[in-house]
Amino acid sequence: MYPFLIPPFCDRVKFWSFIINHSQRDNICGVLAEDVRILLMLDYKIETINQVMCRPTDVLHHNLSDNFIYRPFDINKEAEEIGNVMIQSYEGGICNEINGAATLTSAIDDIKNVLAIYAGKNFSHVITEKATNKIIAVCLAGIGENYTYHYTEIADICVLPEFRGLGLAKYMIGRMITDSYGVSPFVKLFVYVGNHAEYLYHKMGFISGPQFTNMVKRRK
Repeated sequence: MYPFLIPPFCDRVKFWSFIINHSQRDNICGVLAEDVRILLMLDYKIETINQVMCRPTDVLHHNLSDNFIYRPFDINKEAEEIGNVMIQSYEGGICNEINGAATLTSAIDDIKNVLAIYAGKNFSHVITEKATNKIIAVCLAGIGENYTYHYTEIADICVLPEFRGLGLAKYMIGRMITDSYGVSPFVKLFVYVGNHAEYLYHKMGFISGPQFTNMVKRRK
């Protein structure tokens, strides 16, 4: 949330004081840097900081080992397996540190909610191990019906810990960039500041945009 104040009404401290006093909001999401300092002064604290990253769509070359298969999935039949992959992938990471560990039920609900947004144009896929046919990596991505400029969004990419370092995440990101070419002008994602995945996105050509801070009342 970024308020635009028209001169001479440009005292942002007074503006935020008025909003807080009249709305009694415990949580304020999407605060840009200019206003974070003010809200800290008004007894709010930083909960999370999200980094926006974008890059143009393009045609990239992809290399995936013959040991793996990249394919779409049927959420009605594979929801539990995909949910478990995501839970295991995030274990011990910054997402769990901030949000807490997901249950299988909540993970499946989140996946279905994301897929409902991408119902019109869904690029979501999984990678399976050919020898066992088990799902080892998941990418949730697509285009929401009302997204400005019809951009492609990557909502989640996760790889089981024992299969990291094999280029699977890089492959899935590259496929999203290529599959979106000619359909969407750019690919967009959000990543928590402090998430090591941001380094991979930089290597894949993503450029950092603004940071959005979610803040919560220190004393409710």
